[in-house]
Amino acid sequence: MRNKKAVIELNMSTIVILVLAMSMLVLGLVLIRAIFEKSEKDFRIILDGEEVNEFVMCESNWNYQNKSFIPCIWEEEISGIPAEHINYSLSPQENCHFWNGTFPGFNINNATRNKELYDEVTPRCIWYNSENIDEEFLSGCEIEYYVDGENIKYKCSENLEIIKN
Repeated sequence: MRNKKAVIELNMSTIVILVLAMSMLVLGLVLIRAIFEKSEKDFRIILDGEEVNEFVMCESNWNYQNKSFIPCIWEEEISGIPAEHINYSLSPQENCHFWNGTFPGFNINNATRNKELYDEVTPRCIWYNSENIDEEFLSGCEIEYYVDGENIKYKCSENLEIIKN
C-alpha cells in the first residue's frame, strides 16, 4: 500500500506542475499577443465625409529651384522659359502650353535621365495613415471642436478632418 500511495502523490504533484505550466504558457501567450498586436488607431481620418484608412498630401508647387529654365519647343525650334518666368504652380507641360509651346522633356536623348530630371521637379507627396500622423502635421490644422469631451476634431482642409482618439 505504501508504494501505491507514493505513486498517487507523484501523480498529483505531476498534475499540479502540469496545470501550473499550462497556465503560465497560456498567460505568456496572451501577454505576447497583447504586446505585439496593433493598438487601436490613434486617429480617425475623414476625407470627403467618409472614414478612410489613408490619404496622400502633395506639395502645391513644383520644385524648379535648381532649374535655370524649362525647355520648350516653339515653331519647331527648341528654346526655354527662363527661371524668372516659370510659374511654380504649373507643370513643365502647362508652363510651355501657357507660352504656346510644347514641353519635350528635360533630356530628349536619354529617357532614363529624362525621368530622373522630371521626378526632381515633381511636387513631393506623402502618404499618411492613422499611425504616422504626428503633432507636427496636426499643427497645420485648426482645432474645430472636442468630440465626446475627449476626442479632438482637427479641420486640416476643406475636405479633410482628423479625429484624435
